[in-house]
Amino acid sequence: MRKQDAEKGASEAVKVASAAKDAAEAAVAAARGELATKKEVVMQAKAGDDAANDAVNSANVLADTIQSEFGCEWRFGTVGVRKMGFSTVELNPLRWSGNMSIRQGILQLQTVQAEADDRKIVVKVPGGIAGKEQRFQTPCKAIAFLEGVCPLRNQARDALEAAKVEQKTANARLSDAEADAVETQVKLELAIAHASWADANLEVANRRAVQAKAELDEIVSTP
Repeated sequence: MRKQDAEKGASEAVKVASAAKDAAEAAVAAARGELATKKEVVMQAKAGDDAANDAVNSANVLADTIQSEFGCEWRFGTVGVRKMGFSTVELNPLRWSGNMSIRQGILQLQTVQAEADDRKIVVKVPGGIAGKEQRFQTPCKAIAFLEGVCPLRNQARDALEAAKVEQKTANARLSDAEADAVETQVKLELAIAHASWADANLEVANRRAVQAKAELDEIVSTP
């Protein structure tokens, strides 16, 4: 009777081990499928990140090279003295920067601002005789004025800022996708290890079942 119980127990152990192996293999298959999906998400996120980087590069180039449809010129507002109702500066064209693009004017005034942020500035848009003088207490205010009269530059700057926001979002999306893929890869490796253990356990159970059956058969066949 004890041998019969042992054979029955070994047979049940085989069933349990076989079910465990099936479950482990199913977990491996599910993890493989999940990892394939996560890798596809990473590829899509990488494509989005590349596109966002390209957009930022293009916007940077545009912002750096765009020229305003208006020209300008500028001078310091504190140079010269007035004679007979006219400023000597106004009568001396060498005191003016000379006609240039809005972008060039902004760059020059940014340099002035870095060296003397309290200098008064006079700006003409457009440059030359036709330009109307605008007086400002600081280079910063003059720069803000030039920024305001250059819609193309403003548009390019807005496009650049929007591209940078999208770049940041795309980069975060890629980082998250890569982290998810790594996590799923670990999950797959654990599932494979568990499946390997379940397979070994089934093999042991099968051997025990064979041995138990053989011992039972030997008892039955013994007269």
